[in-house]
Amino acid sequence: MTELMNLNAKQRRYLKSKNGPGHINGLKFLRLVESGDTKEVAEWLETSKGDVNIKVKNGKVETTPLVCAAEKHDVRMIKLLLDNGAERLQEPRLTPDHLKSINISAENLQVYRGLCSPAYICLTSKDPLGTAMTLSNKLRGFASSGSWTEYREEFLEIAEQLEEFTVNILDKCDNNEEILTILHGPGKSKTKSWKRGDWVVAREAIDKDLKKFVTHPSCQQVLHSEWLEGQPLWSQRPGLVWTLLYWLFCLLVYGVLQPILALMYIVAPCSPLTKMIKSPKTKFCMYLWAYCTFLILAVLTEMVNRYTAARYSMPYFNVGEYQFLDMLDIMLIIAAIGLFWGECQQAIYGGIKAYILDAWNALDMIVIIYFPTATILSAFIESMNLTPKSAMIFNLIPAFFVTIAVIRLMQYFYLHRELGSMLLTFTRMRMDVLYFLILFGVIVWAFTFGFVYMYSGNSIGFASIKQNTFSSVASTFSTLLFAIFGKEVFDDVKVSYVRDEVVEYQDEYGYYNITKLNDYGDINSTMGLVLYAIFQLTTLMLVNLCIAMMSDTYAKIQENIDIEWKFVRTNVWLQFIRGPVLSSPFNLIPNYICIKGVAKRVKARFTTQRVDDEIEYIGKDSSFENCENYAPDDVPDTLCYHELLGVLATKYMEGILDCGEISEEEEEANMPDNDKEEESKL
Repeated sequence: MTELMNLNAKQRRYLKSKNGPGHINGLKFLRLVESGDTKEVAEWLETSKGDVNIKVKNGKVETTPLVCAAEKHDVRMIKLLLDNGAERLQEPRLTPDHLKSINISAENLQVYRGLCSPAYICLTSKDPLGTAMTLSNKLRGFASSGSWTEYREEFLEIAEQLEEFTVNILDKCDNNEEILTILHGPGKSKTKSWKRGDWVVAREAIDKDLKKFVTHPSCQQVLHSEWLEGQPLWSQRPGLVWTLLYWLFCLLVYGVLQPILALMYIVAPCSPLTKMIKSPKTKFCMYLWAYCTFLILAVLTEMVNRYTAARYSMPYFNVGEYQFLDMLDIMLIIAAIGLFWGECQQAIYGGIKAYILDAWNALDMIVIIYFPTATILSAFIESMNLTPKSAMIFNLIPAFFVTIAVIRLMQYFYLHRELGSMLLTFTRMRMDVLYFLILFGVIVWAFTFGFVYMYSGNSIGFASIKQNTFSSVASTFSTLLFAIFGKEVFDDVKVSYVRDEVVEYQDEYGYYNITKLNDYGDINSTMGLVLYAIFQLTTLMLVNLCIAMMSDTYAKIQENIDIEWKFVRTNVWLQFIRGPVLSSPFNLIPNYICIKGVAKRVKARFTTQRVDDEIEYIGKDSSFENCENYAPDDVPDTLCYHELLGVLATKYMEGILDCGEISEEEEEANMPDNDKEEESKL
């Protein structure tokens, strides 16, 4: 080719230095790998004894045969290269410095394409599902990072491919048991490998925003069945009458009779009568009752402290002549401690990071901590010698926290299709509103300084007859801020400015100097009207822009509203599926299993006895598995999480190869020796 192009010696040396030694042979080998002919590749490796890990410049990037095979999802070629010593792909370390070189960036992107190949993941990972979830989340992070905006679409495309792979794995499940095994994830037990985890994969899918996986029909059906477990069958009958009857049933059983049910669970947590209490929907109803009770106690406490001098009972403790806590205050504090402990349990179950990142949890903690703290401080308010202004602020703060506490209940609207969809649309528009407020704030401040400069001074001898609204920064800002809501300011724009001027006057008696007051307010008012008109036009454009952005966001949400709603609903479901059984204040009382577990750990602390890894830590309620005595001999055909994933990955690769079922000879040839011995015994 160099002769055909008539390259000189310098150009040929430069081209040779770029291609490197062995470029021609390496490129031929790469073309064989890309062709997918495994026989030719196997013969090449046997005869030429070439390096299977050779790096070849293909275009402007250096690549390896394994990367090319993984990019094409060629299962047989990937297996052949790995069996012949190909090194597994290593995840590149992406740093902003790599953006300085287009070659390095392109090579890293190509390596990620190979790493994220479903065929490569199935052949190299013990947990294909977890690997795909992790890589998908990482690539979405790269796409949203400001340093990698040039490759945003490529990263999102690869992440979408990985999410489709997780959905395909879920499609290969044949029954509910397999779906449950996948969603539960691997267990922590070392002695019982078949034991399921605590919804590890379902929680990870929500944390990593895999909406298609979470909203898969099979996944939703299993989780919905788990949510309704233990509820009466007639509760699902359609019709207004049955719905009202079920609400009345929940109010009576899960609300009024909650102390009796809680006592039964504390005394005998594994009793068949308490299975209804362990139902996720029962937990939700009992928590909702406890939270509403807490709000009622908080409001009553504020009303009693503010409008009533008499107390319901004898004071619990006195500070001088001031009453400290009465029975109502004590009930509020106990309820708050119970709710606080429930929030701590939720953080333990779902992970502290996921708990902190949820804005609803932040509202919970603010409300739960504020009301008991304010109740205790109110006893000292008279002894603090606060100024009237400070005391007034202290008395008015609860109004905001009561509002936040009631708004907190809106999260559970996600359980209803219509209300949940509306609330989801409302919350997704918050960024549009935030961007509008930033632009609007900058514009208001800009015009505020302009109006103040125009109306506030008499540096050249002018004086205003009356004080104007635009004379100070604070009044100007508030006036312009509320002008967007229709406040009229035309009268404030008009102003009269006067100036003393000496005029020479002549009459029949001679010349006189007369001081005359001239009003120049018309000029100032005209300029003010022009400036205000510009402000109105600007805000009008901003408001219409905000409406257009919100309309665009609404249209995008409506395209996938069913997926979005099911995703957030599933998050609420898992909070109660995995959450503690009892709600405040009964969750402060340890049950029998918790006491037994603590006793065993204390005993093991002072003896050489090994603690069973199935004992739950203190504070975590017992689940169904803790109450039932399983044995490995009872479930010989039960596949654990990793075993089932191996089967599902095999099914997936069979679909890629389109080769149908594996023959018995191939299956026996690939069977480990231990399994062959067991098969021969059977």
